[in-house]
Amino acid sequence: MKNYILKIINFVPFFKKKYFHFLFHARRGYHILARNKNLHFVRSTKYNLNKTTLNLSNFDKRIFQFYDSDLDNEKIVKQVINQKLNSSYYIDILYCYFFSTKKKFIFPFPSEMLDEIEKKDFKINRFLSYLMWIFFILLMVFHNLFHLIKLWLQILKHFFINKKIKKKLNNAVVFCNIDAEKELLLSDTNKGKYNLLNWAKLNLGDYNYFFLDRKTQGLEEKNDYYIVKDHFTLILNHLNVKKYFVKSLGLIVSILKNVILLRWWNLFLFKEAAIANLYECADEGFARKYIFIYVGNIFRPLWTYSAEKKGSKIEIVPLGVFNEISIPYLKSSPPDWEGFCIMTWPIFYSWNESSKEHLTQKTINKPKIILLNNHVYSKDIKTSDDIPKRSITVFSHEEHRHVLSMSPVGDYQTQNKNWVKSFYNDIYEVLKKNGITMVIKRKKNVTKKELIIKKDTSLFNQLKTKKGVIFCNADISVDRLCQASLGTIGFPFTSAAIVSNNYKKPTIFFDPCNWVGLDDPASSGLKIIYNKDDLSEWIKKISLNS
Repeated sequence: MKNYILKIINFVPFFKKKYFHFLFHARRGYHILARNKNLHFVRSTKYNLNKTTLNLSNFDKRIFQFYDSDLDNEKIVKQVINQKLNSSYYIDILYCYFFSTKKKFIFPFPSEMLDEIEKKDFKINRFLSYLMWIFFILLMVFHNLFHLIKLWLQILKHFFINKKIKKKLNNAVVFCNIDAEKELLLSDTNKGKYNLLNWAKLNLGDYNYFFLDRKTQGLEEKNDYYIVKDHFTLILNHLNVKKYFVKSLGLIVSILKNVILLRWWNLFLFKEAAIANLYECADEGFARKYIFIYVGNIFRPLWTYSAEKKGSKIEIVPLGVFNEISIPYLKSSPPDWEGFCIMTWPIFYSWNESSKEHLTQKTINKPKIILLNNHVYSKDIKTSDDIPKRSITVFSHEEHRHVLSMSPVGDYQTQNKNWVKSFYNDIYEVLKKNGITMVIKRKKNVTKKELIIKKDTSLFNQLKTKKGVIFCNADISVDRLCQASLGTIGFPFTSAAIVSNNYKKPTIFFDPCNWVGLDDPASSGLKIIYNKDDLSEWIKKISLNS
């Protein structure tokens, strides 16, 4: 959606001018906040919005069939608002823009949330905000209606056109929010050892593993996994059609009633309710587990509550550790600006104890946390890239060009403007003196030209020309690199360092700006080094022991 908007803006000169004016003031506001050590102001605002009571009632039981408490049902509604609005890229930019221009704040929030923003000394344009809020509600209604019709057509197509799944598949585990091929996790032609499927086999057990692919019709069987179109594909053959038809008629009545009564909170989720009814009206075909990869997904789909009632487990698996840099000039830890406090996911996996502690502190519903004491594979490809034995793998942190980071990492970056240059150049200087190759792995999603920060591009281009520097393929697994090298240096507190440590490789965090604390819980007990002298001593030590 964002890309389409940008294309329209660039095509029309008037909008292009206004867009650059908007970006200028947004960045200006961001830098003012950062310079004054005030980014926590935005984080606390986002946190307070998640805590705001909306005073909702009259929840439609055909949609909200899982909780008797209005507060619990309200939490689900707030999950939607957080996912769509409060945690979006746009709201962060808008905070900075209105802070810079001192104009009245305009954003589609319910009145209770606007009141909370007003407490933060923002002047509110109530009329335009309400107008946008009404537009947002209408957009949600039409979006739900479109996908509801699409869902029902898909169900009809399954019964009358598609081949039914005759094979009975027990012990199914379905990965619900990750595409089978998109992230090079499973492609048979380039599949490496350290992929999500292999992690699941090693850590979850002997199951039939399913991944989603919207292009697939019915069921597609691969060598050691299956591909289905949707997470509910397996239950369609066991659907009580008559019961589902009756529930669908009731849902239509509910939609019309709530439109007349203007109960917007009941109109946000009627498509979700239609999917949940599939699980309510099925007799079997349920997976043992439905697994979601954590990607900031605060909202828990309604169908997962129905699946859980049928005996399925609903689990969240992270591809990194849950942690945050402690900010030196703040007495307390950063507030829960991401929205963990309104989550209702029942089961989380955690890489280590510090990550588990972070989750325990942030979550309110007290989910079950399964401690892995290990890491989760994500993606890996077969490659011919040779990593020298005398090498150190370096992992840093990179932001998108258009992202105004509100995380504590943003505080670090804005308070230490030359940290990227210092981080890489200091490491390179020490490694060069010791005759050790520097292996750099960048994030794939920030290598696109339009997303790269210009000064970072210049730095990486310089490093590419230097002897003793290797830029490896971004799709190679962290596991492969860590095992091939003498040790690992990470920027605080990258998850890659945890992976390296799990392989018993010498691992440190390097902070050339001397900003993070030695006792920061997010370090997971790994050593933090602040200067080239100490870094050189560490390199010499592991070089002698290799």
